[in-house]
This record gives sequence, C-alpha cells and structure tokens, in this order.
Amino acid sequence: MAHPERYSQLARLRSIVIREFKELLADWNLGVGAEAALVCGRGLLMARLLHPTPEVQKRLLAVLEEDLASPQGDSSSKPLRAGLQELLRGVLTREDWELIAATAGNCVRERVIERFQTAKTA
Repeated sequence: MAHPERYSQLARLRSIVIREFKELLADWNLGVGAEAALVCGRGLLMARLLHPTPEVQKRLLAVLEEDLASPQGDSSSKPLRAGLQELLRGVLTREDWELIAATAGNCVRERVIERFQTAKTA
C-alpha cells in the first residue's frame, strides 16, 4: 500500500480484463455453463497474469493507459476490446481453455441430470 495510485490502477486493469473475459464468454453463448466457465477462467487468467511476459505486460499497460486517457474511463472502444480479447485468448493455454470448456460442460450436464431427476419424481 506504499503506492495507492498503482494499486488503484492495478485494480482498474484487473476489472477491465475480467470484464472483457466475461464479454468473450458471453459472445460464445455458453448458457448455463457461462458462470462456471467465468469462475474457472477468471482464476486461470489471474494466475497467468501474475507474472506476464514483457510483451503481455506492455499490451496490458497500453490498455490501462487508453482507459485512463478516455473521458470517462471507458475502455469499450472496438479496437481496444478486440485487441484485449486476442490477448486473453493467447494468455490462456490450450489446457486452460480445455478446463474452462470442461467446467462449462459439467455445469450443463449437471443441470440436465437435475432436470431429468425433477421430471422423473414429479
């Protein structure tokens, strides 16, 4: 907490990254598996971003700078969002994406079984 401004900027960047990851998943229309995929992916993403490569760090700082320079801290420009989504796709490994997909799939499977059991007992 020696640098509250940096902490605030880091929190802002994290918020931008998570929001964009959530939008990426929403575009994929995962239905009932979306929330489980978000929780799983958010954890994986934060773990991957603890020690980003210099290139990833540079791109994230550019996102933050653009967000801070925008009139109302609005990081929703199309080029920025597209670049950030591309970055997120690359930060997570194939194994990470497979785990996210399996988590979403398991959620869907559980919902189907739950509905089947409910219909069977009714």
